[in-house]
Amino acid sequence: MKHASLILLASVLVLACGRGYEGEMNLGGMTTDAEGALVPNVWAFTVPDDQLALVEKVSEIQRSGKRATMQYAQWVIGPICADSGYEVTGVR
Repeated sequence: MKHASLILLASVLVLACGRGYEGEMNLGGMTTDAEGALVPNVWAFTVPDDQLALVEKVSEIQRSGKRATMQYAQWVIGPICADSGYEVTGVR
């Protein structure tokens, strides 16, 4: 699966079970929350901390402000450290 847009935020988190790299991508448009308020359409993702080259690429694209396309795998039941449920497997 793929998502393409701007990377809003990407940061390294230290979790109880190790380090994780979490981020958010703005998919554009708006959606509504449970109370009916408009909120940005944002997609949360995780990059495996053992994929240093991929972490560096995501950081580089975020700093540049350019659009990115991310390939990912979705976890139904995944690692405890992957908060988002979406693990990025590639970026361009």
